[in-house]
This record gives sequence, structure tokens and C-alpha cells, in this order.
Amino acid sequence: MTRAWRLALVLALAAAPVRAAAQAVSGVAPARAQVLAGSLIFLTLRDLQFGALTPGTPKTVLPTSPDAGYFQVEGERNQRVSLAFTLPTQLDRFGGGGTIPVAFGPASAVVNRLFQVPSGGGSTTFNPAAGTTSRFGPTPRPQIHVYLGGTASPGAGVPPGLYTAPVVLTVAYLN
Repeated sequence: MTRAWRLALVLALAAAPVRAAAQAVSGVAPARAQVLAGSLIFLTLRDLQFGALTPGTPKTVLPTSPDAGYFQVEGERNQRVSLAFTLPTQLDRFGGGGTIPVAFGPASAVVNRLFQVPSGGGSTTFNPAAGTTSRFGPTPRPQIHVYLGGTASPGAGVPPGLYTAPVVLTVAYLN
């Protein structure tokens, strides 16, 4: 065997993997998370207005009506969110002494992810008691527009006065 062959054999053996007894093996798996650059910007642009009520006569405000409640939420482009309402069952007289039942049906709310209107392209009707999910629009200022209607049913003997109740809309990012 020539000297060159011996050197090549030594180098080949040195580069060959060696099996060791009782050897530990480990690996690395990355952990990943997405951090959204901004937060949600929430505006109540219009309260739900039942207006002047006549005792004994129910009044319904559709979510497409100019009297519907109107919320605007701005967030991250194309991100999914949940929309959940906490709804009152009655309006309470300011100063006490009376209540008016209020109800919200399966088509009492509308969400629009594309336009600032409660109907047309991008609109979805939903039951506010059940909530829904939506996605922010692809526009440079991605927004969701939420409209709420309902029915107020004043009894025949309801005293005159101003009646109010809080309506809470909770919007949260989904994974």
C-alpha cells in the first residue's frame, strides 16, 4: 500500500461516523406566535333609538333603519373576530317607577365588513343574542360596521318618561 493510499484511508476513517454507547439525542422545534400590530378601535356612532312610544303599541326598529344602533370597529386587515352582545330584556325608566320589555329577534343585527351601510355587499344578518364571527375587510383602514335593531313593547299603563338600558358589544380577535 502506498503512502497516499494510507493517508486517504486514515482520512476516510476519521470522517466516518462513530457509534457511541449510551448517547443522548435531542432536537429543536420552534415555537411560533403572531403578534398583531395594532389594537381594536371601537366607536359607538349611534344609540338604538325607539323614539316616542305609545303605551300598548310595540315599536320595532330594523337594523337597516336610521334609528338602529351603529358600532364601528377598526382592527387588523383580514383578521377574524367574534361579536357578542349583552342585551337587556327591558328598558328602565329614568328615576324609577317603570319598565318597558325589549326583545331582539334572529334578524335584529347586521354586520358589514366592506361598507358603512347595513345592507348590500358585505352585509350579514345575525341573531344578536347568539353572536357571530366576522373578518375585518381588506381595505387600507379595515373596519367592521355593526347595526342593531329591536322591539320595545310598552304596556298600556306604562308611565311617561325616559327609558334606557345598556347594550354591550364585545369584539375579540380569534386565533
